[in-house]
Amino acid sequence: MPDLRFDLPELRYPDRLNAATRLLDARVEMGEGAKRCIVAPGGVCWSYDDLRVAANRIANVLVETTALEFGNRVLLRAPNSPMLAACWFPF
Repeated sequence: MPDLRFDLPELRYPDRLNAATRLLDARVEMGEGAKRCIVAPGGVCWSYDDLRVAANRIANVLVETTALEFGNRVLLRAPNSPMLAACWFPF
């Protein structure tokens, strides 16, 4: 049985981690915005830039039209698609 260690420095995360910043914005800032991020059936292919634009559009709609605030919870129910993935990132 391997010795599992969860106290390693590289496994420590802050109390609050913004996944959009770490997984999406950081890739765009590193110059990888044009790289493929999502490949879906039917030939649909989104880059990191495409995903970021869609996520920002969704965030604007949620904040401006529904008055959601940071910390509010939203239930996501949809078939697997690039747009569902974009819905995970706004906050």
